[in-house]
This record gives sequence, C-alpha cells and structure tokens, in this order.
Amino acid sequence: MKPPILSAHNLVKHFNAGGFGAGRKVVRAVDDVSFELAHGETLGVVGESGCGKSTTARLLVQLLTPDSGAVRYDGKVVGPEMPLKAFRSKVQMVFQDSFASLNPRMTMIDAVAFGPSVHGVPKAEARRKAQTLLERVGLDPARFGGRYAHELSGGQRQRVNIARALAFDP
Repeated sequence: MKPPILSAHNLVKHFNAGGFGAGRKVVRAVDDVSFELAHGETLGVVGESGCGKSTTARLLVQLLTPDSGAVRYDGKVVGPEMPLKAFRSKVQMVFQDSFASLNPRMTMIDAVAFGPSVHGVPKAEARRKAQTLLERVGLDPARFGGRYAHELSGGQRQRVNIARALAFDP
C-alpha cells in the first residue's frame, strides 16, 4: 500500500501576542493538527475566521516552521528526509489574497515564469510555459501576459496565482 501523498502529524504553532514573563499572551493558532491525504484525494478545510486554516496551510508548505509536529510528503519527513527545495517543487500554495501575493512590478507572464526560472529552467522556456499556463487558466497571454496585477480583476489575479502554482507540475 502506498504511503499518503501528504500528511501532517501533531502540528503545533503558537504566536507570542505581547507581554513579558507571566503576563505574556500566547495565541494558539494551530494546536495538534493531524491528517493524511491519499493520492488523488482532495481535502477541504473549513472553519470560522481566525481558527488557523491559513496558518495550517503555511505550516504544510513550510512557509512557517511548526513549534512541533512534522509534515510528510510521500512518506518522507520534509526537512530532514526531503530537502525543502525538492518539496516546494512538488507542492504549491494558492494564497487567499490574490493581489498581495503578486509582485506589483512584474507582468503576469513574468510572475508565472519566475518560479521555474529560479529553479533553473531557461528564461525563454519558462516564458513559453507561462503562456501555456495562462491559456490553461482561461487568460489569453496576448491580452493579459503584459499586464500588471493592478490591471486585473480579483478573479483574473487568482487565475494567475493558480497558473503560478501549476508551473511546477505539483
């Protein structure tokens, strides 16, 4: 039997909310979250605002370091057993705030091509792939590739973010 493609084991993340000593306040953003996700399976995380959904996602993709617990990808612990660079080429995140997650100084074609080019894909090839991905998410590269984030609607920006995530074939 195959190991789960992605699993979280007892993830914990607390944040210091101010104060010192005994008066120190701690926000328990994520407290003992565990799950397993099989190949081809989809997981939806639902909850009220502030319950830790986004923090959990950031812990999964290692944008935040958990206080305790572990994330496994394909049976390997991310970090000690699977290098972060290899993991990030397999797993991508589409952020909630489509505007804040895009560089305002980059055109959309450059935003989609940026990740692959950082990971060694030649610039021309990365741009060709970016054009294909923009088409795949329903944005004509001739019309939208040269635009900046502020020139797009929220839905169009979110499609660009989906294209960026797909650029690594996660």
